[in-house]
Amino acid sequence: MNFKKLFQSDYIGITASVACLLHCLLSPFLLGALFVAQSETDTLFNLEYVFLVISAFSVWQSTRHQHSKAIQLILWFSLSLLIGSVLLEDYAPFFEYLVYLAGIGLTTGHWLNIRLCQKSYIH
Repeated sequence: MNFKKLFQSDYIGITASVACLLHCLLSPFLLGALFVAQSETDTLFNLEYVFLVISAFSVWQSTRHQHSKAIQLILWFSLSLLIGSVLLEDYAPFFEYLVYLAGIGLTTGHWLNIRLCQKSYIH
């Protein structure tokens, strides 16, 4: 198993999760403060789908050779929650808040994966 490549996908996953959380937290404030035109807001909100693709790739890459079922469960459940919440957030405000929970779950899962791999890596 290539631990360097595994760590890279975890770091990419953490970065994408934190960026997604920041995007979700700051977008309403930026839109309100800057009075962005409709065409620009569509571009800003399409970033959610970029985060979904990056997150899906990093979860898949991080769990391919992961033996801990708990970490796999955390990562895949959080990713599923994120995808479902992003797709359904226009239908109920409740899903908007689940995006935050999913981002925290993804960040935690990748962090735990890094910690577990560092402990099991024998030099």
